[in-house]
Amino acid sequence: PDPPQELWVEAPPPNATFRVGEGLRLLCHARGGHPAPKLTWSKAGRPLADAPPQSRSGHVTSRALPLVATPSDNSAPYRCEAAPAHKGAPPTRSEPVRLRVL
Repeated sequence: PDPPQELWVEAPPPNATFRVGEGLRLLCHARGGHPAPKLTWSKAGRPLADAPPQSRSGHVTSRALPLVATPSDNSAPYRCEAAPAHKGAPPTRSEPVRLRVL
């Protein structure tokens, strides 16, 4: 088994602000990996189980995270993680994404 070669997140620009109740979407992508990596989302270190199923197109696996902004989202670190390719290996983690919610 091989880990993904690259993991990245599509997110609003860092200076974007959102109002409570506003909808937005984060998108995680992993290139490569065999078998396809299992992608999970977390907020402030806690796994989020309600993300839609992941999809795969060619060598890229993706998983979206639709959100409705809440006060607790302000500055909370969201992170995407690809499960370890084999037992004992570390997971591949994205840089944290922090939202500005007013």
